Amino acid sequence: MASAVFSHKPIRCTWLRPGNEKPHFCIVLVGEEHENYGETAICNLNPAQYWIKHLKDDNVVYVTNIHRSKESGKLLCDASPNAFQPLFQGVAEGFRKKEDAIQAELPTPKLEIVSDSNFRRIDTYLNDPQQIQVFEALADHLSIKHAGHLLLTYAIRCLPKSGQGWSGEGINAYLTK
Repeated sequence: MASAVFSHKPIRCTWLRPGNEKPHFCIVLVGEEHENYGETAICNLNPAQYWIKHLKDDNVVYVTNIHRSKESGKLLCDASPNAFQPLFQGVAEGFRKKEDAIQAELPTPKLEIVSDSNFRRIDTYLNDPQQIQVFEALADHLSIKHAGHLLLTYAIRCLPKSGQGWSGEGINAYLTK
């Protein structure tokens, strides 16, 4: 029986087949590093990972959070970020043959930090093509949420230390001057 403790350590699995008609599932065979070795698991994909659903037999997929559903008893997991996927083109371009790589087709992302009990939701839209290109490059490597978080955190850290006590009006004046 799987442990109730979630592990964020990527576990090597083998792609078996698409999950169903929905784009965010595929079926993987759990690798030998995990206590559920040899069992099949339903792997959840985020939108930037839908390319995984179209892999071939025996392709490697790294996953995290392998656990058994209390409701159905089925083994579930989440695909690790694209940065951990050996067949994702763009992560380690120089370390693999191009013919083995998969080029992901991603929807144009919107920066959206999903609400959490401790955080408030922030929606924003980028208009500048250069900003969009930077954001998409990072979102291809990470999840859209994590890319947005990193960029927003970096931008806030770039404000002068003297601005930490500024009002919203003061911060706006500084950013728009």
